[in-house]
Amino acid sequence: MLDFFFFFIRGEGINLLPFIYRKVYLMIAYLIKEEIEKYIGYANLYRLVPSFIDGDKEIKFIVVSAVSILMDGYETYIFESDEFGVVLNWNELNGSVRGVLDHELALSNFGYIVDYSEWV
Repeated sequence: MLDFFFFFIRGEGINLLPFIYRKVYLMIAYLIKEEIEKYIGYANLYRLVPSFIDGDKEIKFIVVSAVSILMDGYETYIFESDEFGVVLNWNELNGSVRGVLDHELALSNFGYIVDYSEWV
């Protein structure tokens, strides 16, 4: 959780509206493992912070796989996984996109931004 102060300027002078205090929650997908070999295409393992809540289930790890399918073209899938990159559920999660091979776009559609720094 990060706290931000926002100031809004109106007009040309120093006429400031009162500041608004807002709490902004960033949803971050940390890259854990790149190029998981056991999957077709380019697959990476990500850690979700905060975890994604799907009904009564908490999803902490996902595999994002970008593949080129002969008849269908390009698609980037998001799947629930464990911390080792083993897919737990082959039903694709919301955010999966057709027509591109783009992990960041799929994760953005899923509501997360990618952080490539080392997960601690």
